[in-house]
Amino acid sequence: MLQACIPGCESLDKTSDTGDLPPGRYTVWVDGLAPDDPPILLSVRATPVASGDTCNNPRPLAFSDAGTATEVGDTTALYADSQASCSSSPIAPDLVYRFATGKALNLDVEIVTREPAMQPVVYLRSLCAGGELACAQAAAVGGSATMQALELPSGT
Repeated sequence: MLQACIPGCESLDKTSDTGDLPPGRYTVWVDGLAPDDPPILLSVRATPVASGDTCNNPRPLAFSDAGTATEVGDTTALYADSQASCSSSPIAPDLVYRFATGKALNLDVEIVTREPAMQPVVYLRSLCAGGELACAQAAAVGGSATMQALELPSGT
């Protein structure tokens, strides 16, 4: 049996953050359809999770004293991990941001695209696997999406 270690780990007893997989030990199985299938060449690439690519590795939002946050993001190199309930589009790459509040607040979010072929979607969750608290999709390709969540309780 061939065993390999992802770059950054020293043995199979160590763990490494790669792709969308949580740290741990994994096995890759290769199978065929017939007992006399020819030999194969296996190629595996493991890359670290990019900031914002998953709910477990979100990008932090930094708010100004005036209560605003502005970020420029790009989803093209990220994975399609989730889909909003209000989206009419097929699942697409997503970018996750995180913020915390110590008191109830009203939240207004606007997503503006610089790509004329994109139809932005934005949604809010309190937990990675939790239900959506708010969701909005741009009315048309190239448009902007505006979402509002009123009386959002304190939390992350």
